[in-house]
Amino acid sequence: MKKITMLFLATVVSTLMWVPSNAQIDLQLSSKQTTIRGTQNLSHNSGNFYRGAGDNNTVIFEQVEGGGNGIVSDYYIPIDSGAYSADDFALTAETDVHLMQFQGFGNDTAGLESVLGGFQLYVYADTGGAPAGYPSGPNPAILELDLNWDAVNGPDAGLSYEKIEEDGFFPVYIVTFDIEEALGNVLTLAAGNYWVVIAAKINGPTSSARFNWITSNDINGALPKLSDPQALFGSDASWLDLNVLTAGTDFNALAFTVYGPLLPDCNGIPDAGITIVNPASGNEGSTYTVSAQGTSGAPGISFQWQSNTNSAGWIDEGAATTGYAAYTATAPTQLGDVVEWRLASTCVATTDTAYSDVATFTVAISYCEAAGGSTTFENIANVTYAGINNTTTAHAGYNNFTAQIGSVMQGSPNQISVTITADSDDFVYAFIDWNQNGTLDDAGEVYTIAPGTSSVGPHTMDITVPTDAVLGNTRMRVKVGWNESTPNPCGTFSYGEIEDYTVLVGASQDCSGTPDAGIASVSPSVGNINSTYTVSASGLTLGNGLTYQWQSNTDGAGWVDEGVLLTQYAAFTATAPAMIEIDVEWRLITTCTISSESATSSVATFTTAVTYCNVNFPSAVEPITYVNFGGIDNTTSAVVGGSPALEDFTSLMASVFQGEMYPIEIKGNTDGGFTSKIVVYIDWNQDGVFDNAVGSEEMYTLPDIVGSTGEDAISSVGSIAVPASAMLGNTTMRVMKKFNSVAAPCNAAGFGQAEDYTILVEVASDCSGTPDGGIAIVNPVTGNAGSSYTVTATGYTTGNGLTYQWQSNTNSAGWVNEGGLETSYAAFTATASSVRGIDIEWRLEVTCTISVETSYSAIATFTTSAVTLYCTPTLDCSDGDNILNVTFQEIDNTTTCSPNGYGDFTGMVAGVLSGDTYPISVTVGDGFANESVSVWIDFNDNGSFDQDEFFYIGTGSAQVLTEDIAIPVGLAIGEYRMRVRVAAVSVATATWDMACDESQVYGETEDYTIEVTGAMSVDDNFKLAEARLYPNPINDGTFYIHAPSLNGEQVEVNISDMAGRQVFNNTLSVNNSKVSVSVNHALTSGLYLVTLKHAGESHTFRVVKN
Repeated sequence: MKKITMLFLATVVSTLMWVPSNAQIDLQLSSKQTTIRGTQNLSHNSGNFYRGAGDNNTVIFEQVEGGGNGIVSDYYIPIDSGAYSADDFALTAETDVHLMQFQGFGNDTAGLESVLGGFQLYVYADTGGAPAGYPSGPNPAILELDLNWDAVNGPDAGLSYEKIEEDGFFPVYIVTFDIEEALGNVLTLAAGNYWVVIAAKINGPTSSARFNWITSNDINGALPKLSDPQALFGSDASWLDLNVLTAGTDFNALAFTVYGPLLPDCNGIPDAGITIVNPASGNEGSTYTVSAQGTSGAPGISFQWQSNTNSAGWIDEGAATTGYAAYTATAPTQLGDVVEWRLASTCVATTDTAYSDVATFTVAISYCEAAGGSTTFENIANVTYAGINNTTTAHAGYNNFTAQIGSVMQGSPNQISVTITADSDDFVYAFIDWNQNGTLDDAGEVYTIAPGTSSVGPHTMDITVPTDAVLGNTRMRVKVGWNESTPNPCGTFSYGEIEDYTVLVGASQDCSGTPDAGIASVSPSVGNINSTYTVSASGLTLGNGLTYQWQSNTDGAGWVDEGVLLTQYAAFTATAPAMIEIDVEWRLITTCTISSESATSSVATFTTAVTYCNVNFPSAVEPITYVNFGGIDNTTSAVVGGSPALEDFTSLMASVFQGEMYPIEIKGNTDGGFTSKIVVYIDWNQDGVFDNAVGSEEMYTLPDIVGSTGEDAISSVGSIAVPASAMLGNTTMRVMKKFNSVAAPCNAAGFGQAEDYTILVEVASDCSGTPDGGIAIVNPVTGNAGSSYTVTATGYTTGNGLTYQWQSNTNSAGWVNEGGLETSYAAFTATASSVRGIDIEWRLEVTCTISVETSYSAIATFTTSAVTLYCTPTLDCSDGDNILNVTFQEIDNTTTCSPNGYGDFTGMVAGVLSGDTYPISVTVGDGFANESVSVWIDFNDNGSFDQDEFFYIGTGSAQVLTEDIAIPVGLAIGEYRMRVRVAAVSVATATWDMACDESQVYGETEDYTIEVTGAMSVDDNFKLAEARLYPNPINDGTFYIHAPSLNGEQVEVNISDMAGRQVFNNTLSVNNSKVSVSVNHALTSGLYLVTLKHAGESHTFRVVKN
């Protein structure tokens, strides 16, 4: 995946809504809390609050909370203004309104109390489908209540609110206006349409605390609207539809209730409604909720929950309440128990009682839900256990295979085998509910079959049934999950799959007669020396009174006992012999101690042999296309995905001698401008393991391949030193290529390929006659003065009695020895001359000390470049990760994405003085939230960008980023390379060593020239000499002057056009080392002179107004 891009709604939404990344989820949970009042942590105000305000009133109009995002509706006390949301309601007849109730939430998990000053309520008539006025507008509302909240003295009369809290979520506020208490009389409204506005009074800035009105799914009448008279959030005073502003259906209705007069007291038999239990069944000791629907809502009713367990009779549960509330019950401890529930509703005045319909809860085993989010990379291909053998090709996050039953016996071992589709770091688990309590991860019920694997398997282990396992059917859950290092049988996880099965547990029986020892097997049957393998048996007799003894026979030496005598069967873990081609036979002796009869299993054989792990590149096979080493010269297809992840070329052999060094060359397709890491592993000790530990003699890291088709001239060239201790004979070499990281020998992730070859290790023979000097090679063939390069040779003679001496000839001055005289070949790392345009010839002198004959290789030439050479990194700027403009001195360059993310603008020159400081501005694209800008200037002109030549400019997105560039004192007159780079990375990874980097992938590089024309003179050292003006060009009506030496003082700013006409003049203060100059519309597009004056000193800038 390229990068994570956060999507935001239109600008107005990101300001209207409080939108943390988890806002939608949190709001849904908060909204749910308001529907289960009494079960949450309730926090109340200390004033005129009453629980369940409106519960005893008639409901005139209601839109219940629907779980969507909230929308801003706030009045900000410090600025005496706000932004308001409104929704409408309709009355079919003249109605007295007693209460209005609203739901909202704040954007602080601690709540809004520290800044909450109260609430405002407005009711407007409808005009043309919108309110007839707006708060702070000229048209008055039908009702205007401005009620204050004081944490010490409580609220004004008529205001109360309920705060509902749950850890990790924003608190929900249920705000109630008692109109009769606030005004002394109710609000009487004629039949018609009306609009209501609720606003929290916030004693803080608009950028901090906000009250958001919760949305509803009950859509009535017109769409809710927003009015923003002071344009605090980018809107205006007009009432605009919320869903137009937000481009979302969450805002089609807002949650509120309009209440009428009190309900009459009960009289006669109340309605007890219908009882509901949720869930209707569950595990022993679990909790569940009992509730009722359709109960009478009149005052004067007593509510009492009652239960009847297994028809033992009805009993009261909990205390009687004067207001209805749900009840939380605990399940009995016996499977199959049945609990009936009913609600007794009693009218206190008449003592008449009614009972609700009965609902039933049953104690039954139930299991937690679990599912993988994606099965693309990890899934279960086969599960085999105790008679279950299930192969699947279609995959889902959860699969119910409980119709498939495996049969086991108490105390018996049974092997489970799980085959998976693997990626990397995959964990395979089995969970079996032996005690049948509905919990899958009790002690002794969790089995880790494969920890952090990249292999498809099959992954196996023996599972011994506990002797006290509950008889009958139970649940087995098999799970594969990426990075699921903690065995959790429940919940959802990102990548992987769940499969559920049934296991039937039977009782163990006493043995009798002659037992069956079954069929022995070893897994694997072939393995490396000193490796471990498992010996097991199937079809053997299990039960009470049996013993089991494993025996082995190594290369016919005779049977010996292995491990201890077992009273319960178990597989045996064995270690392979330390020599290859050794056969070890295995058998199991099974004895029934009751009948004293024994039996011997069939024989299984393990053989030591060299084997190697598999390799996978699941993202894509980006091929190796050429390998040249020790006589191997192999060219293969460059098509991406056209060959296996691991190609077997072990039929091709290279011959090498102990203690010698050999050159190797590798090519490969990087599938674009990307970097591939090259590594070679050679199993010198022939143990079947490619050792990749730090300092290993079996691992060789070669130079990277960057931006190659695999068929061009780009290659990775290095040397392989054969250890003097390398075992003689045939062994295996694994060549590996991987995108952006070094591949492990058994790689199972990413992009790349591996190829296996055979290496024949021999003892070197004595040299004789005249040796061959081979062909010398320099890499690269040209470079900067003082740079390093490598000198190698191919085709030279190897063997005992040979010496090797590198020699150089600089500008035909004569051959001289370089480095020491070596008894085995080695490449040489050379340093280029410090003078440009110099040719250095190289050759290898090879001498046979036995025949005293010498020869020389063909000559290779390295040339120091006449001009400084620089790397040209390839990056991807096609997605907006690019440089839009660079402005520095005379350079003002606006560009689009350059080919391959590199732009050569070295023809553009910026003049500077040594010892001076200059502002630079870089405009970046919007491809990512973090676009970081870096600048390098090669002050020492050595072709590399060093740490003391680096300037971090800034990080942003679709922004102009500015910083100062300091030119070193004493820098020589001349031209220098300046590199500007933007990368889609954070500031932490925008480091000095990234000037040539391609691993960051997304970004752009541009090169420019700066010219040092002299040094800053003493006369320039006035206070205005260090002043800098930015941005330049000026894009709007404001620019800035950076003048740290004038901090706290005043400076005169004069602007004139090129005809000499003054267009602006003002004396301004320098604060925080900066002057802000606002010229509004005084400047049209063109060229201007800006002159600063201070204490007889003046300084002039030439600026461009776009």
